[in-house]
Amino acid sequence: RALETLLGARDPGLAPVLRSLLRDPALRGPALRGLAAYDDPDAAAAMLQLYPALSLSEKRDALNTLAGRKASAAALLDALRDKAVPKQDFTAAVIRQLSDYAELRDRVGQEWGIVRPTPEARAKDIDQMRRELLKAPPGDPASGRAIFSRACMQCHTLYGVGGKVGPELTGGNRSDLDYLLVNLMDPSAVVGRDYTATTIRTTSGRVITGIVKQEDRNTVTLATENDTIVLAVADIDARKQSDVSMMPEGLLQNLRPQERRDLIAYLKSREQVPMK
Repeated sequence: RALETLLGARDPGLAPVLRSLLRDPALRGPALRGLAAYDDPDAAAAMLQLYPALSLSEKRDALNTLAGRKASAAALLDALRDKAVPKQDFTAAVIRQLSDYAELRDRVGQEWGIVRPTPEARAKDIDQMRRELLKAPPGDPASGRAIFSRACMQCHTLYGVGGKVGPELTGGNRSDLDYLLVNLMDPSAVVGRDYTATTIRTTSGRVITGIVKQEDRNTVTLATENDTIVLAVADIDARKQSDVSMMPEGLLQNLRPQERRDLIAYLKSREQVPMK
């Protein structure tokens, strides 16, 4: 609770303390999230050095913090290039966050191909993916659940488990392959008002993309995939509402063929399955 108090007070000298706490398993999660509030030039190297030893939830916190500032986002892409951070660890929200930096957009596009194609090209890609999936043996739902946990669960809930940033999936038309492919491959085709992403740049240079859950004259509450952040209006330098989904295109295409089949099999399942 002492750390929470210090984070709430935004003590300007806290960044070195947070870096030292990265080696304490009991406080590592709050420290990773707390570093996002500080423009600390040494934070990226400290997080990336520890990255291989982090748990799944800690890796998610580290990726979101690294993606929150241009310099650390560039360092994260360097780590991806050098294979120090596996490509499959990047969630949809982190990829979208990285693409918000104009200077990094080409690098992100080279990795994930997120440039929006024409409607005709997109329809062709969806049809090609449909034919690929239909001609192959069905995937394994249990393996698909592991992929969902890694790539989707931060934002979406299925069978009572998952995040609340994106739409609840349990009641969706998941048995329809076309429905799944359109939503996975063209997530920005229809974006519900409640799920429209907003990007905020703070006066300290931090960039945050999430869903505005509440706001008044003094504060804005933003839900991201790993945290709920309350920002003072006075600390907001710029704010932009996006016309595209927080979920980037290319997520399904960047999975291996077997992983695609497994994920689709899990999404189409009628009940929860054990996870491999």
